[in-house]
Amino acid sequence: MLVVAKHASILKNLRARGLEIPDRRAAADFLRRVGAHRARTYWHPLLEKHDEGESESARFVSGASFRHAAALCDFDGALSVIAHFIHCVRPAAKWRGRLRRLILDEFPKDAPGLGAAQMGFPGGWENHPFWREAASGGGP
Repeated sequence: MLVVAKHASILKNLRARGLEIPDRRAAADFLRRVGAHRARTYWHPLLEKHDEGESESARFVSGASFRHAAALCDFDGALSVIAHFIHCVRPAAKWRGRLRRLILDEFPKDAPGLGAAQMGFPGGWENHPFWREAASGGGP
C-alpha cells in the first residue's frame, strides 16, 4: 500500500509541474513496472531547460505528456534489445552512429518537412545516452 501512495504522490507532483497524465492508471502501472527512479530518466527530456539543472519543482514543456515518457521507455527497450542482438552477431558494428546520422542529417534532406518526430521518435531522443555514445563512435 505504501508503494501505491508513493506513486500517487509522484503523479500528483508531476501533474502540478505541468506534465499531462491522461490515464492515471496506466501511469501508475508504468511506475510500478519501471520503477520511479528509472522512470525519471524518461520524463527528464520533457522538462524545461534551466542552467541550475533539474529540481523537484522544474516545469515541463508545454504539451508534455506522461505518454511521451512511456514511449521513450519503450523505444529505449526496443533499441537495447536490437543493439544486443546486433552486437552478438557483429560486435564491431557501428549501426547506431550511422542510423543517428541518417535520421538527423540525411532524412531531412531527402524528405523536407518530415523529421524524427513524424517518424515517432520522442522529443529529445538524440540526447539519450544510447545515441550520444553512438555520436561519439562508441558502443555496438
